[in-house]
Amino acid sequence: MRYNPNTQKLFDIEDAGENNWLRIYCKNGEVFEALPDCLTYTTIGDDEDVDAMLFRLRDGSYREIAGVGIGHFEVLEPRT
Repeated sequence: MRYNPNTQKLFDIEDAGENNWLRIYCKNGEVFEALPDCLTYTTIGDDEDVDAMLFRLRDGSYREIAGVGIGHFEVLEPRT
């Protein structure tokens, strides 16, 4: 099955983060390190639902980011 590029990016992040910490680069310039928790949806703009990912940050807090807001990511060290 083919997904739109932003949704595919989330699936790639989920796969890469299965055993590794990731560094996420947002299109707005924010950068954070996290583990992917689960795929979800969020609302942006005028009530438009888009695919998103819930991340667990290194400090144990959680953050949800829409796929459209993620520029790219890189794999860091393995989870422990």
